[in-house]
Amino acid sequence: MKKFGFMIVALFVGQTILAQIQEESFDATEIPAGWIYEINSDATAWQFGYTGVMPHSGPTIESEFASGAALFNDNNPDKLSNDKTSLTTPVVDLSEVKEAHIAVTYNLQVEDEKGEFSIEVFIGRKWKEVYFQDTSTPKNTGMNEVVLLEVSDFLNDEFQVRFVYDDEGHDITQGLGIDHYELVDSSS
Repeated sequence: MKKFGFMIVALFVGQTILAQIQEESFDATEIPAGWIYEINSDATAWQFGYTGVMPHSGPTIESEFASGAALFNDNNPDKLSNDKTSLTTPVVDLSEVKEAHIAVTYNLQVEDEKGEFSIEVFIGRKWKEVYFQDTSTPKNTGMNEVVLLEVSDFLNDEFQVRFVYDDEGHDITQGLGIDHYELVDSSS
């Protein structure tokens, strides 16, 4: 009986592992292999492996990245510009996958209602926005925001996810931190 129970647990763990397609926690201080970022200005680049308080979160309770995050800190008074940046996952072939979702843990801080965060998926020849946020999220909770998005309608053999931050031309917006990203085969 113990052997049978062990086999069921092993089978369950095996299925869970197989369901995981991509995952990134941004703990390392270098950009992860296969990921790319673009910035349309001379703004400060993305910082990887960032730990500590999300800049300008709070003011009551500050949000933190305990184990590392990808951070774009847009509040740099030495480099005032119109910043738009993106961070893009590696390409993955999902043509055989029936259903999938992505989960993203992030923190967006805006200033004077300026600053936007969107999540896009590559659907062949163009990008499709699947998530949009333009207010500080979350506010004064001490926690980061988690979003779960169904992407089954967009699966293809060149699937990618792109995180886009735009300060909307505001000189002192705050920035975006991405703590964790996950792409999961939810077919089973």
